[in-house]
Amino acid sequence: MRKNGLKRAIPGCGTFGIRRASDSAKAERMPETRTTAIAISTEAPRAAGLVQATGSVFARAGAWATDTAQEFGALVAALMGPAVFSGYAIAAWSLAANLGWTDTFFVTAGPLSNWLVWLSIALTINVAASILRRHTRQTS
Repeated sequence: MRKNGLKRAIPGCGTFGIRRASDSAKAERMPETRTTAIAISTEAPRAAGLVQATGSVFARAGAWATDTAQEFGALVAALMGPAVFSGYAIAAWSLAANLGWTDTFFVTAGPLSNWLVWLSIALTINVAASILRRHTRQTS
């Protein structure tokens, strides 16, 4: 290394090293380099139309499923009425059979022979029907 901190030129390599070719040819020096920033606008991908179309298809399918579920819920709530009545009637029949007011009950042994089980079944169906009726919208 020299005192000024520059490297020595490599022999046989011409102007490669510490000198530039333009220095040896006494050419005009190039001006300082300038950096220019270019803003590039990005386009939305071409598949955006497909995504929007797919989204609208799913939205329509979701609306259809919601409407169908509401109608089915209303139908089930309406059909639970006779099931509730039947449960109360069977509970009354079982109680009457236990008190000796009727001849026999169709279930003679097991948990379903107790009138309290039938009463709890009827109450459960009644509560479920009222909750289902409350959560389904009534369309006129």
